[in-house]
Amino acid sequence: MEFLLVAEEVLDTLGEEQVVRQEAAHQLIYDALVEPVEHLNLPTSLVEHNTYENQQMTTLELERPLVRQCKRVATCWFRWVESQRMEYPQGVEGTWT
Repeated sequence: MEFLLVAEEVLDTLGEEQVVRQEAAHQLIYDALVEPVEHLNLPTSLVEHNTYENQQMTTLELERPLVRQCKRVATCWFRWVESQRMEYPQGVEGTWT
């Protein structure tokens, strides 16, 4: 969201020439989106990824108590589907179906 706001402000100052505008846009994308993430230590294994997601969920639960209820419903749904030995397409679309 912040990137879009910055891009909107900068868009008018990129210049009239196509090449200059394109180079400036590429630089803006690098500065605002790529460069900050290059140095992050993101999870690479499934265990690290699950641990990271659980930490994020715990933080969100502290901020918004409704998240705990949603998490419970998701857990109940998963267990019910497993107990019924149902097979459905993976992903959000499959869950809603």
